[in-house]
Amino acid sequence: MVKFGAPPTCLIRGGNVRTLSGEALPCGIVDEARPYIRRIRLKQRDRLVFCTDGVYDLLGKDMEAELKKGSGQPLDRMAAALMAAAKGRGQRDDMTIMVVEVA
Repeated sequence: MVKFGAPPTCLIRGGNVRTLSGEALPCGIVDEARPYIRRIRLKQRDRLVFCTDGVYDLLGKDMEAELKKGSGQPLDRMAAALMAAAKGRGQRDDMTIMVVEVA
């Protein structure tokens, strides 16, 4: 996992949600910015949830709880439910969610 100043990524494995984060400046801010690199071993049926700061800033710590609610749903429904939860709190920034499952 390589992160450049992005919101945390969530790993869903067996219904459990784990937040994966790392401290790094956003890419392009300064020449010295370096990514946070972390190795994780993914398993079949693991799900990764990526979102923009517009989503994460609204959900924050509640994101894990929202993901647990829909952890068994199809990927598109999981993303839609998470987006609805975020939009229910307003919208001040762009909002994008991507949910992928390891085959």
